[in-house]
Amino acid sequence: MLEGTVAWPEEFADRYRRDGWWEDIGLFEILARAARRNPDKTALVSRDRRASYAELHRDASLLAVRLRALGIEARDRVVVQLPNVPEFVTVYFALAKIGAIPVMALRAHRQAELCHFFAASGATAYVIADRVGSFDYRSMACELQARAPALRHVIVVGRPLAGQRVQPFEGLVDLGGAEAGLSEFLEQRSALQVVAVADEVRVVGEVVLEQVQQDVQDAFFHVPRPAPSGAFNRCQTPMRV
Repeated sequence: MLEGTVAWPEEFADRYRRDGWWEDIGLFEILARAARRNPDKTALVSRDRRASYAELHRDASLLAVRLRALGIEARDRVVVQLPNVPEFVTVYFALAKIGAIPVMALRAHRQAELCHFFAASGATAYVIADRVGSFDYRSMACELQARAPALRHVIVVGRPLAGQRVQPFEGLVDLGGAEAGLSEFLEQRSALQVVAVADEVRVVGEVVLEQVQQDVQDAFFHVPRPAPSGAFNRCQTPMRV
């Protein structure tokens, strides 16, 4: 566990595991399990683009291999500033596979916020879109490279500027030359371990979330628990996740 992380109270964690709400698996294992069970099922839709679970798993795996080859390791910080595009999902799962820690930046953040993120986190990589609307993130990345000494890699979803020292995203998920190390890499357990929701939950998701939020309040803020509403007795429809 990272230094400074506030752990869940043991009694809550034990109950969530006992009741099947949490599983001790990594984020990437969730994707891998979905790809095994439903490889052809659609995982992502973006306008006319569709990707199955098998395709998402393949692309995230390839990207993880290539990021490792660049020198990005477990617990390295990576600033991710992408809009709502499929590549965001691929990047997130690839970082989870490695165990690198994404530092999420909003698309509206500019040099002032990003300089603080890099200074505070020591991030070694930065993932951006080429442009969103009228704003060019590539030009901002050039300025940040000069001001963030730890920043070694800029990865661009789209077209890099002419002569810019960056890694094009499409080249990192190109299958060519990656087969040799991919199978061995996929057999490794994800370095970033999280507690995930079980495959089948016997209550609707918002009710589970409401219970977890209340337990957080009880544990850390000592907010009195309201009287039971009986919602758990009414919600018995399984939810697949």
